[in-house]
Amino acid sequence: MNPVAQDKRRHAQQEQGGDEVDELLADGEAPVVARRRVFLLLEAHREYLAARVRRLRVRRRYEDLCLVKMVTRLQRDYLRQPAPGAKPSAAGLGAEYGIADWARPWGPTFLLQFQADLNVFDGKLRSSRKWLSTTTQRKAKARAAERFASLTAGMASQLEAAEFVLPGWASRKRLSQHPASQRAPRRAEPARNGRPAARERPAARNGRLNLNQASFAELRSLDLSITQSHRLLAYRKRIGGYESLEQLNDIPGFPSAVRERLKRRATI
Repeated sequence: MNPVAQDKRRHAQQEQGGDEVDELLADGEAPVVARRRVFLLLEAHREYLAARVRRLRVRRRYEDLCLVKMVTRLQRDYLRQPAPGAKPSAAGLGAEYGIADWARPWGPTFLLQFQADLNVFDGKLRSSRKWLSTTTQRKAKARAAERFASLTAGMASQLEAAEFVLPGWASRKRLSQHPASQRAPRRAEPARNGRPAARERPAARNGRLNLNQASFAELRSLDLSITQSHRLLAYRKRIGGYESLEQLNDIPGFPSAVRERLKRRATI
């Protein structure tokens, strides 16, 4: 089993018990633990997206390829981002590749793997462009940029705890300035039966998250585990959208305390 997979297994065990994390925190290694947690969370997003790509049609595959490329690039950049005030790395293989001290368990192997994956994604994107118009490509890139910004926004508290800084290219401002993200204004929908068409509901309303509009990253921001967030999305798709918060009782894998907290922080 590779180092990332091993660390992910330990991370899953920590979410159940938390003893190992508590020991590290007691030893004053909180920033290191927080950084590794963020890295593994990004890896979970990356694996989920990579699995989805194989099942999607060309247009959606292009969008998800753009998104998984952004996540992979962010992971690669974070492997090199030292903790604030960290001492220069001692000479060695990690120092040669610019690996930050906190990321030593993964070493240069995964830095090289991420770069190889980025090259593969570039090749798949070039291949997909043959079947898509320029307009479709631009819209797909814009949606991918929005989803990436939503993902990082949903991880804001984790990024802050880890003292991670978003690279310049990954900031919301830079993404919004990218030509692909500058979408044409939407035309007003025609009135129906003399009344204006209803606008799409926002994901958040009155400080509560709309479960029918929430993304995976937004669900994670409610302190749900990766598995719980996936189950919420899968059940939403299965029933065609939630009609009542009481339907949360039908989803397996949620302790009663988590359900009650979710009902207080979410809406339909």
